[in-house]
Amino acid sequence: MKLNLVFKILFFSTVFSFCGINYINAQSEVHKKALAKKYPDATRVEWEIDDGYIEAEFFDTNYQKVKVEFDSKGNWVRTKTDVSYRNLPESIKTTFKNSQYADWKIDEIGFIERLNHESVYIFELEKGEMEYKLLISDEGTIIMP
Repeated sequence: MKLNLVFKILFFSTVFSFCGINYINAQSEVHKKALAKKYPDATRVEWEIDDGYIEAEFFDTNYQKVKVEFDSKGNWVRTKTDVSYRNLPESIKTTFKNSQYADWKIDEIGFIERLNHESVYIFELEKGEMEYKLLISDEGTIIMP
């Protein structure tokens, strides 16, 4: 019985360590302050660790999902905001309508802001079994991968 209890304690402590739960608890104040500075209206924020980045996810005042990534020190790295087609700037709609992918089904659209890179709209598209990610600059130019 005692051996079983010891095994369970070791197992769960190992699992929680690998999941990064201790890390996010230790770092969360730095990241919470960084998020509040960049997005002061963010509420009901969910935090997780993904690919070494601390991610905060919330819905903005337009009810669009926003995912913000920070490095381990709380420096902002990137933001992806889900965008509905109707809320796109006309120049982006026009570029998409005039592209070779205009007849593809739009699965999702996001606006991505990245540190030291231009901002882009990313269209996740489907046509039958095919999938494609189309990038359009915020000036309305298609960016070839």
